[in-house]
Amino acid sequence: MRYLIVLTFLLLTGCVNPHYSGMYANPKNNIKAIGYSLISTQPSKNKQERVLMAIQASKQAAYKELAEQIYGNVIMSNVDASGGIISDSRLHGKTEGIIKGARIVKSYPADDYYITEVEMDLGMLRMIFDANNGDLLRNKIKIW
Repeated sequence: MRYLIVLTFLLLTGCVNPHYSGMYANPKNNIKAIGYSLISTQPSKNKQERVLMAIQASKQAAYKELAEQIYGNVIMSNVDASGGIISDSRLHGKTEGIIKGARIVKSYPADDYYITEVEMDLGMLRMIFDANNGDLLRNKIKIW
């Protein structure tokens, strides 16, 4: 009888997928990203406009960083060589994706920078992924 109980316990615990259950069970399971932007390099003569532009730029940089963590990067490289001499070398990176359910944690100035911190709950990401049958790009609606 004891062997039957132990065998049943082992079989039941072997059926648990900790990757998915942990995503739903842990509310602190978040992806975080930080975006930075220089205030002084913004194209305006007015200080307040430069600050507003830096706020927007740091927000976009934070969302870009978040998208890179979720979707990854596509890196393309091209090197032209003739006679053993490199004449041109190019590197291009691309990230494409939709960010849904992210929230801004903090947005603040620090010296000449504006910094925006965003986070996204992995449980929310998993629910969106499941709702779209595994295709995060199916809905082109952006909800931030």
